[in-house]
Amino acid sequence: MKKLIQYPTIGDDFYFQWHLTERCNLKCLHCYQNNDNLSEITLKDFLVIVDKMEEALKKWGKRGSLSLTGGEPFLRRDDLHALMERLDSSDCLVYYDILSNGSFITESEAKSLSSHSGLRRVQVSLEGASAERNDQIRGKGSFEDTLRAMRNLLAEDVDVSVMMTITRKNQDQIRPIIDLLKHERVPTIALERLIPEGRGAGALRYYVES
Repeated sequence: MKKLIQYPTIGDDFYFQWHLTERCNLKCLHCYQNNDNLSEITLKDFLVIVDKMEEALKKWGKRGSLSLTGGEPFLRRDDLHALMERLDSSDCLVYYDILSNGSFITESEAKSLSSHSGLRRVQVSLEGASAERNDQIRGKGSFEDTLRAMRNLLAEDVDVSVMMTITRKNQDQIRPIIDLLKHERVPTIALERLIPEGRGAGALRYYVES
């Protein structure tokens, strides 16, 4: 059962973005990460970090929220769900989001996600309103995978948002993507800037030149 999320007021909140892994199954041209080989910490370490987050928030008199991301967080699916169970029980980390490319969100996965009481939203990404435009940036098949993920999540009443990284190569897709999301009943879009780091630094000329 979903817990009633009482959102922190401005000034009383503290936001964490947590990269659970550097690994990803996609190689998006604009990604600000470019190292899949870093060593990873254990689930036991994850749980210790949550304890430290709660300790800090209580000391500061704050209430927290966080985004669980990567890399692709579902590459550590079992650890992700165990971490989410711990976060569900927290009294000062009031909600969390998952930032994913969507490729692992099957019908059964969406159902599993819907059981987590502290999960507010799952964010997936699109760079174009068609496979032709999106997949040249995110990789072949990623457009259909993202659409499937959105539909699976919505079918389980999991809130969905879409992030778009705007460049000169896809700025004409903003309106088409908004129209697509309206058709798919996705209520939220985030428009992001290109970060010229990692793979994005190597592709910078491709994106900024007309």
